[in-house]
This record gives sequence, structure tokens and C-alpha cells, in this order.
Amino acid sequence: MKRLIRLGLMILILVSFISCIAAVGCGEMNKAAERSLPIKGSNTQVDGSQSINEQEKNAMSDVITTDWLMEKYHLSAQDLEEFDMAAILSDHPYSPETIETFYPDKEHLIRSLRSLQQDLDREKEEEQWLAENSRSYLFDGNSEGKDLPPADQLLYLSLESGPSDYMLSDNSPTGKVSVLIDMVACKAYYRFMNQGVAEDIRLAQEIVDLSEADQYLITNSLQDSSVEQWIVIGTTTDTLVEQPEVWRLGLEFSDGSIYTYYIDNLTHQVEPLKLAELLFSFCSHSPMPQKITELS
Repeated sequence: MKRLIRLGLMILILVSFISCIAAVGCGEMNKAAERSLPIKGSNTQVDGSQSINEQEKNAMSDVITTDWLMEKYHLSAQDLEEFDMAAILSDHPYSPETIETFYPDKEHLIRSLRSLQQDLDREKEEEQWLAENSRSYLFDGNSEGKDLPPADQLLYLSLESGPSDYMLSDNSPTGKVSVLIDMVACKAYYRFMNQGVAEDIRLAQEIVDLSEADQYLITNSLQDSSVEQWIVIGTTTDTLVEQPEVWRLGLEFSDGSIYTYYIDNLTHQVEPLKLAELLFSFCSHSPMPQKITELS
């Protein structure tokens, strides 16, 4: 009997001990859970750490602002009046750590801002120059279903070979040539490299003055070349335009109309080749293959 009583007491003690351990474990787990719960209405955890969303947000916004610079370097509005701060900071989203590392004081910072502003001004001047002088729009015309105005009303003409026409490889390093005829300034601009000269005449590798007789030849050749039968941009696919053998012709007339045409294998067609050879004949060394006799 005594042995049974002793056994029962031992079982009760064991059960009580297990219950205590379970209670302690649950308490610790609850405390741990409480430490990771965000406070309502805040992205900060109970233990002071930030949630992942808040960390990502801070990382995205961890760039300098004009106000930060003014406070950090004791700058006044007058100190910054020569700078386009919105444009500079948009182009250069530096972190505070980067600024503090490379610009220890106000003098170094102002010197850097001045350099960045000069770069910005040069970019704006370049954009303005191209907006006023580039003739790249000659290849944005829509000629579908339209008749050309009289050739003597021509203002600008540009002819470019395809991306790399193998027929030109002997006379052009890249297999591409381009010419811009400016009937207003009486000049012809030539380039024998990748970028077409119509986009930027400052890239011209040769500039030739055109006489009245030269301009007369150009307008006559344009009339005889039957460009209306070339493929017009409205019916040309991107695939065709990018083919090496496809040339493009852009025209602008005094009424403001712009015409763009494409032609495949220009160097294998008599009248288009005659026009091309004439346009390139004014430069010192024509890149055009001499094929008129064999095509005629």
C-alpha cells in the first residue's frame, strides 16, 4: 500500500513539472512574438527595428536633396542661384555618404556643382543646336499617294545608303555613305561613316560649294529619277528599312512638305543610280561604283 501511495506522488510531481516547463515555453514564445509585432499605424517593430517595406522605402529615398545640402554645408539660396539644382540632382542622385566622402566642405561642393552645371549647359546647347539645324526629319516624311512638287522648289535633299551596302565597301570603311544637299546655302555635305550627315552636318567629312549649274543638274536629275516609283515610307516595313541594300531619300520643298522614299538595290537600277552618282560626283572622291554603262 505504501508503495502505491509513493508511486502516485511521484506521478503527480512529474505531471506538475511537465506543466511548468510547457507554461514557461509558451510564455517565451509569446514574448518573442510580441517583440516582432509592428505597432499599429507604424512600420517600426516593438524592438525598434523597421519593417522590410520601410527599409526599402528609405533605401529609395536615401538620396540628397537641395534642403539637405543647404543644411549640411550652410548654403544660402544665393549660393545656389546659379545652379539648376532640380536637373543636377535628377541626373546625379547621390547618397549623403557619397557627398560627405568626396566633398568635405562648402568650397569643394560649390566647385563640383559648377562643373555639373557647365555639363548641363553644354547638353542643352547641343540639344538646341540639333533642334535648329538637324535635317534628320527628312526621313520622317509620308509620301504615300502624294505627287512631288516641282523640283525647282526643292530646299533640302538627303540620300543615305543602307546600314552597310557591300557595293560601297571599296570606298567606305563601313559600307555606308550619305549626302545632304542644301539648296538654300548652296552646299553639299558628305559623310562616309556610320552616322548620316543629315542628322548633324558638323560630322561632314567634306563640304562642297554648289554652283547654280550644279543645282540645275540636281533638280533635273531628281525629275528624271522617278522617285515617286520608289517605295514610300507608309508602305515600308521596319525589316525592309534595316536591310543593307535599302537606301533612303528625304526631300523638303519650299511649301514645307517632306517626302521620304526607300529603294532596294539602288546600285542595280539605272535612274536611281544616276541620281546617286550625280549627288556624290561633287565630292573629291565619289564612293559610288561605276555601273551606269553596264546597266544602260
